[in-house]
Parts: sequence; C-alpha cells; structure tokens
Amino acid sequence: MSVSTFECGHDVLRAMETGIVPDVGLIDLGLPDMTGIDLIGMMLTRQRALPLIALTVRFDDAAVFGALGQGAIGYLLKDVPAETIASAVEEAVAGGSPLSPSVARRVIRQLQPDVANQTNFRLTDREQQVLEQLCSGASYRETACRLGVAEGTVHTHIKHVYEKLGATNKAEAVRIALDSRLVALRHG
Repeated sequence: MSVSTFECGHDVLRAMETGIVPDVGLIDLGLPDMTGIDLIGMMLTRQRALPLIALTVRFDDAAVFGALGQGAIGYLLKDVPAETIASAVEEAVAGGSPLSPSVARRVIRQLQPDVANQTNFRLTDREQQVLEQLCSGASYRETACRLGVAEGTVHTHIKHVYEKLGATNKAEAVRIALDSRLVALRHG
C-alpha cells in the first residue's frame, strides 16, 4: 500500500478527480482550506465505500459526531502511538471501525438511555441548580447572585452535592455530573 499526504482538502479532491483513489484515508479535521468533516463528506460522494478515519486533537461532540455523521468509519485522537494508527488503518480496510477508547465511550454514552434517570442521586431542585452553575464555571459568589441566595447557602448546597455524588472536589463533581448526564455539556 502506497502512502500519499496532502496539505489541503482541495488537493485530495483534485487527486481523486484524476483517478487517484486511496484504499483508506486518515483525515485531519483541522485543514487550512476546509473542515475535515466537509472533506469526509466530499470524498465519500466521490467514492462511497472509502474507509475514512478522522485523526485529530478535537474531542468535542460536534467534531466526533460530525465526522461520524458524514461517514467516517473511525475516529482517533492524535495522542495515539504510531502503531495504533497503523493497526487502525488495517482494521478499517478489513471492515472495522477503529475508535480511540475515550471516543468509543462518548459514542456509547450518547446511544445509551439517560443515565441520570437510572442513577438517582436525589438532588433537590436547588442542589441541581447549584450543580449546573458549578459546571458552567460560575464562582460561588456568582452562583449566589444568580440564584438569589447567600454565598454561605451555596457552600452548604455544594457540600450536600459533593456528598450525594461521592465527590471530594469541584473537578470530580463536574466530571460525575457530566458523565451521569445530570448536567448537559454546553458547546459555545
């Protein structure tokens, strides 16, 4: 199998127009002339069964589900070792769908029923509001102001949230809240 690299998406499309069709493609989502997600869609319009793998540093829902939604059959984060990339290419050509483990987990969580409804942390409405503020990055003072309560009250609610979630700090509480879908991840 020969290897070709292209700097721009338009170069790939021009090559395909001249009859150069790859066996598999690794697509960087951060191209200088177009989005990798758009390139995936354009390549698959020209060669429908072409196995394409997104290879990127992006790990947000828009990138992951955008690339897979356009037809990429795999999604790898650039921090994987070269051997993993080589294995992923072989897997893709053989009909598999290589995914970085953290991407696979994100995809699976998206398809599973809402975990928050299954895992009842028994948060009060106010604790839920405080948790949402915490996850948005608001300070205790900002949270108190937004909710119209004293800052000490926010501290009390935070303490209860930590206890109910089994968290020992803010980062852990935010992770649990996002993983359990107690709070939706917002993209900005």
